[in-house]
Amino acid sequence: MRARAGDALKPGKEPTVINQTTLAQAVDRVAEVAAQLGLRLYPTHFELVTNAELNRLAAYSGMPVRYRHWAFGKEWGHYQSAYDYRQSRIYEMVVNHDPCYAFLDRTMPPAQALLVIAHVLAHVAYFKSHFAFRCTLDDQIAHMSRHRRAMEGFMRNWGEEAVERMLDAGLVLADYTGDSLRAVTDGETADDLLGYAARFAPDLRPWQRRILGMIHQEARYFWPQVMTKIGNEGFATFWHRRILRRMNLHPTEVVQVAKMNAELVQATPPQLNPYRIGYVMVDGAFQQDGESGLQRVQSLLTDLELIRQYCHERETQLAGVSFLAAAQPTQLAWSGVKDRLLKEVEHGGLPYLEVEHHDVLPAPKTLRLRHRHTGKDLDLSLASEALGLVAREIWHGEIFLTTRHRGVVHQLRHDGVRCHDETVTETRG
Repeated sequence: MRARAGDALKPGKEPTVINQTTLAQAVDRVAEVAAQLGLRLYPTHFELVTNAELNRLAAYSGMPVRYRHWAFGKEWGHYQSAYDYRQSRIYEMVVNHDPCYAFLDRTMPPAQALLVIAHVLAHVAYFKSHFAFRCTLDDQIAHMSRHRRAMEGFMRNWGEEAVERMLDAGLVLADYTGDSLRAVTDGETADDLLGYAARFAPDLRPWQRRILGMIHQEARYFWPQVMTKIGNEGFATFWHRRILRRMNLHPTEVVQVAKMNAELVQATPPQLNPYRIGYVMVDGAFQQDGESGLQRVQSLLTDLELIRQYCHERETQLAGVSFLAAAQPTQLAWSGVKDRLLKEVEHGGLPYLEVEHHDVLPAPKTLRLRHRHTGKDLDLSLASEALGLVAREIWHGEIFLTTRHRGVVHQLRHDGVRCHDETVTETRG
C-alpha cells in the first residue's frame, strides 16, 4: 500500500506507534470481522519493519529474499528519495504465498494499522481466490532463495561482471514472457521472448541458460500481479472500507482511518492511481451486480476485463482520470476516457513483441522479432540499446525488429556492435 505522505497527527505531537502487542490486538479485531464477512484467507504472518526496510522490499518487488542486481538498488533509491522528500510512503508489502507474509510500517499509529491490516487481508483473499494466481508457486520465497544462492555460486565461478552482464540482458526481456495466465513451457508461445531465448539461443553455457530460466520463472510469478494491479488494489480498498465500517471504532480511530483512506484514494494526475480507479470499478461492480459482482472481481476479472465491464460514465467521472480525455464532443468524452484507460492497462501497458523466426545455421545466427503495433510507438533509441544487449550477451548474432514509428515501418538490425535502422516499403496484396 502506497499513499502520498502526510502527517498522522498534528505537527509537534509525538505519534503513538504500533508495537507487537498492539499489532496482535489489531489483527485479532480485524480478522474477526473479516471472517464474519466471509473472506477466505491463507494463514498470514505479520511483521513490523522500518520504512527503510519496506523501501528495500519494494525495490525487490516485495520479496524478502532475492538475488543482487544494480537495478534493485536503483529502485531502492527511488523509493527512499520519495519517502525522504515526503512525496509518497509505503505502509505495507504483501507476499503472495502460503502462508502469506505481510510487512507493516512500524511507525504507524495503531488506528491506521487497523486499515492497513484490513487492506492486507483483502489482498490475501484476492490471491487465494483469483484464477490468475493458480499457476503461481505457493513457496516462491524458497525458490527465490535458491536462485540467490545459485547466482552467488555463478559469481564465484565465473566472475561478478560476467554474471551481471547476463542478468542485464535477461532483465531486458523479463517483461516479455507471454501473455498467458496459465502454465506454459518456456518459449512455447511466440510472445515469450525470454523463454524462447533461453531455449533456443546458440552458444550459451549451461549456467547462462540457467540464469535466464530463473529470471523467467520469477517474471512468470509476477505476471498475474501486473495484469490485476487495479483490480487487486481496488478490491482491497473496497474491503478495508467494508470491514472498518463493521468495526466498533473509537472516534479518534475514525478520524485517523478516514484521513489515511482519503490520502490513499486521492486523484494523482497525470499518473493513474490504482487504488482510486480500482475502488471505483469494484464499487461499480457491486452497485451493478451485488455480491456476485464482487465475486467476479475476486475470482475472474483481469484489469482489462474489469474496466471493460464496469467502467461507465459514472466511473470515469469518479475515478479521477478525466485528463485522459481527447478532444471530442462532450457526450462522447467518457467513452473516450474509457478507451484510453483500456489502452493504458492492456497487456500491462507493455508493447506486444513476438518472435517471427530464428536461424542458427548457417551463420550468421539471426533472430527476427515483430512489434505488433496497437497505437503506441516504441522508443527507437531504447529499442536499439535493448537489442544490442540481447544480441551481444544472449543470441551472439544478429537480431531484427520490425516496428511502426510515426506511421512508417522500420526494421532495426543489431549485430551486437551497431544498430542499422531501415525504413521498409509495405507491399499490399
